Amino acid sequence: MEDICRSVQEIVYRMASEKNIEITDTSNLYNAGVMDSLNIIILLSRLQSDLSVDIQEEALAPENFESIKAVCTFVLAAISK
Repeated sequence: MEDICRSVQEIVYRMASEKNIEITDTSNLYNAGVMDSLNIIILLSRLQSDLSVDIQEEALAPENFESIKAVCTFVLAAISK
């Protein structure tokens, strides 16, 4: 579980650094400018390729991408299904 959250954290931090945005684990990713509709698709692609997570369409709620913690919770729920 910790490894998965660490991987999620690394992916999101990488996305932020690609945009020269500094974030913390508790940053609102929308307000920080990291997350938007295109970057949600990019994040989902990376999660699927890096963690082999199968994302269901009904899980694509904006609140699942609000913070690193939200993404981690979302990914852990997707893996446990």
